[in-house]
Amino acid sequence: MVHRTPYPPNRGHRIRSFHWLDYLAQRCDLDVAFLADEPLTGETEQALRVRCRNVIWSLILPWQRRIQAILSLSVGATATKGAFWSNKLARQIASLCRRNSYDAILVYCSSMVQYVPAGFRKDGVIVDLVDVDSQKWLDYSRTSSLPLKWLYRVEGVRLRHVERRLPTLASWITLATVPECDLYKSFCPNARTAVVENGVNIDYFSPSLNGEEPSHHRLTFVGALDYSPNRTGVIWFINKVWPILVQRFSDLELYIVGAGADGKLKAAVTHVPRVFLTGDVPDVRPFLAGAVAIVPLQLARGVQNKVLEAMAMGCATIASSPALEGISAVPGRHVLKADTPEEWINAVAGVIKNPSLRKAIGHAARDYIVQHHTWPQKLKALDELLQL
Repeated sequence: MVHRTPYPPNRGHRIRSFHWLDYLAQRCDLDVAFLADEPLTGETEQALRVRCRNVIWSLILPWQRRIQAILSLSVGATATKGAFWSNKLARQIASLCRRNSYDAILVYCSSMVQYVPAGFRKDGVIVDLVDVDSQKWLDYSRTSSLPLKWLYRVEGVRLRHVERRLPTLASWITLATVPECDLYKSFCPNARTAVVENGVNIDYFSPSLNGEEPSHHRLTFVGALDYSPNRTGVIWFINKVWPILVQRFSDLELYIVGAGADGKLKAAVTHVPRVFLTGDVPDVRPFLAGAVAIVPLQLARGVQNKVLEAMAMGCATIASSPALEGISAVPGRHVLKADTPEEWINAVAGVIKNPSLRKAIGHAARDYIVQHHTWPQKLKALDELLQL
């Protein structure tokens, strides 16, 4: 049960859910149920049907999500619960459960727990919490002004209550990183938890695609720009770091790759020299090839797929401390870490002025990913959890 369409695997929530689905489809009879923001394309439906016996889904448009979230919040529940509720999907799931005898139900994110049929045995339910969402909202509340500060706080507190109840509903709670698991155990110490980290498709994200060295220096950020931490981090970088870099390096360009840029981000890049906002692209790899990847997030939860993918491409990758929290790569060896404007300026200048350092970091990054972050390596944990 997935809260959003699990294909194509080009955004964080789709990447993890699709690779779980793909892995399990090779090992068991699998049905999938999910909510969709838009009608399925033929390619998406085909990709899911070749892996699953039954594919059921329900369309919820963005405006419907907003209304349902507000109504849910107003009656004392979480906005998350309302935003991901569909009577149609609930009926479809109930019908499948009447017709089939399932060994296990995998629930992606706490928002989908509400669809687990009443009476289904607890020892057959696994909830992939991924990250501790309640903490995300509580973090937002600390950096926002009223009325959002209050709304985020309420959502965080209510979600924390939901997360505390999960051990009564499921046999295992999985999370994407050790820090997130430790955080969850700090307020739910008796839960049975397991860490199932994210991997990378190392054949798709490969240095072999880099080709010739570009004739100019390029920094690239890849990420969904309708996600607040991505957007906020990029704007911070443009305001605090880019003005100095653009003065020092006359051939340096910055590419911001991703869909969902709002008016604030578009205004931030207007009249800023050598900054390119690409919008949505069918393939991010050409923008990463030969580039220095940057991930200047001020707030992050769990593992950042954008960091793993850039490292898999053999890019010298510079990331903030929050963006590296869920990754055991060694700063200075596999990646470079920067938080303050001065650290960012020095890190970028270092790899631009020293091509040997840039290549060494990129090679070490690729080796690290191949050794530690392939999907088959990471998803073996599911074999034990599901007794495959």
